[in-house]
Amino acid sequence: AKSESKEQHDISSSLEKLDFRIITNNATPDSLILLSGLKSIFQRQLPNMSGDYIARLVFDRF
Repeated sequence: AKSESKEQHDISSSLEKLDFRIITNNATPDSLILLSGLKSIFQRQLPNMSGDYIARLVFDRF
């Protein structure tokens, strides 16, 4: 039970560090850096999906 409470504490302290943002492709360096990181996350989590397809979806300007 003691290890469960430590695990719950670790999870809750990690959740306090989450940051949610709405990012649009407005071609600024900051947004392109964030979108590039997001593309990398999708590519790692979806290895069977084409990197070009993911890039098209993430960097779409509409």
